[in-house]
Amino acid sequence: MTVTNRHIDPILLESTPGGLLRSTRLLPEGVGDWTGGIVFTSNCGGANTWGCTYSDEKTILDKGDPVEFDPFFVYGSARCSGAPDVPELTLISQIRLRRGMSGALANELYRSNPDVANPDLETTAVDITPGASPCIDKAIAGLLSTAADCGGGDIVIHAPLVALASLMSLNLVDFSDGRYRIGGHTIVVDSYPNEPPTGGAVAGANQAWLYSTGPVEYRLGETIDIQQFTGRTNESIVLAEQLAILRFDPCCVYAILADIC
Repeated sequence: MTVTNRHIDPILLESTPGGLLRSTRLLPEGVGDWTGGIVFTSNCGGANTWGCTYSDEKTILDKGDPVEFDPFFVYGSARCSGAPDVPELTLISQIRLRRGMSGALANELYRSNPDVANPDLETTAVDITPGASPCIDKAIAGLLSTAADCGGGDIVIHAPLVALASLMSLNLVDFSDGRYRIGGHTIVVDSYPNEPPTGGAVAGANQAWLYSTGPVEYRLGETIDIQQFTGRTNESIVLAEQLAILRFDPCCVYAILADIC
């Protein structure tokens, strides 16, 4: 009788379609060594009109303040006891890192780890929810309109996964090239916590917190595999981790509590 090896590799998984990793953009080329953090000047506001016959003075905007973002690690892990199979542990941890990367970045964007304390959605967003939370279509309209009043441009809306079915059923978004769009603007649908900005109300069972920002950029370092073996327990651990950094301009950031209609 011929004995065959039936043990094959785990199922490969990619990052969330339409999620943060696939919908946002890389830091621009020429940034240099971002591993020690980055600093840039916040830049809010847009353009005004003026003519020689106008009686009003031109409106002059102040230059923004410096904004700093520091890097952080994203990791996947695997552990087993007994005879260690390091190649399999490494593969499993790498798959977990790859499939969970987008959601991990979305969580970090919503609430930065206190040890890093980067600007995040939770602490920078202004709650524009009216007295009664609107249906999700009117909520998105409110975010786009308010962002336009703050200078406009390329607007990114951030929605938790619980909102996706409603966005699709109301035909609010198109999905192409790995991202959701509404009127040319990007809607990132990912594993954001369905939680409010600081001081906001807790979302109900059929509600979702939506956020709007300007463009979001990121950069990932090389994947590093770290192995640890404990002889006393015969336990092996493998970590697959990457250094990562996110940035967005923390001005003109808004949040609204929407009903999932």
